[in-house]
Amino acid sequence: MDILGSSGSLGYVETDADSPTTFISNCPAWAQRLRDAKKGLVFVGDNYAYGLLGDASLLDVGALEKAVQEEFKAAGGQGKAPGMMSKTSVDMKVGKSTTKVPASMFNATNLVSKQVVLKTLAALGAVKIVP
Repeated sequence: MDILGSSGSLGYVETDADSPTTFISNCPAWAQRLRDAKKGLVFVGDNYAYGLLGDASLLDVGALEKAVQEEFKAAGGQGKAPGMMSKTSVDMKVGKSTTKVPASMFNATNLVSKQVVLKTLAALGAVKIVP
């Protein structure tokens, strides 16, 4: 699973993990390397997507949020609405200290399905990474 060594700038992994917790905990350690390489990585589960982007221009998070909300409305708008949280810097732990890295991070939750995220990534030419 190596987006850093690939020719693509944006990669994604379809995962069967129940929640993005593992990615939220572990991915910030890659923030500086992704930033230096101007690459991004998105983990897509059945009802969530978590992404870490070394270059914010790789993915329009606002447009993704709009697509997710439109899918929810088209599905009848029943149940818990999707949520989107994003940041423009990531806290990367180095030993006992924490460094802020200017990298974009987003977490979309309560998705109706992962298809809207996969379509968005495909339209951007994202590379599917098979672990």
